Amino acid sequence: MAIVFIVFAIGLAIAAYRTSDKFIRVFCAIFCMANLAGAATAIYKDDPYAFKLRPNDGEYAPNYRRDGRR
Repeated sequence: MAIVFIVFAIGLAIAAYRTSDKFIRVFCAIFCMANLAGAATAIYKDDPYAFKLRPNDGEYAPNYRRDGRR
């Protein structure tokens, strides 16, 4: 989870650096900082899933097949 946040933050930082539009630069920078804060929070609170993805809870969205199969 923290690794995904950090990868997104790096991508947003690169996008903010390379753009010339001021609004997009501020937008990307804000969300870059939000992703870094999320990663730091997960690491600081010693979340057991900080360095691996959270498992599925087993509840799936309903399927919309006509025959009712999964």
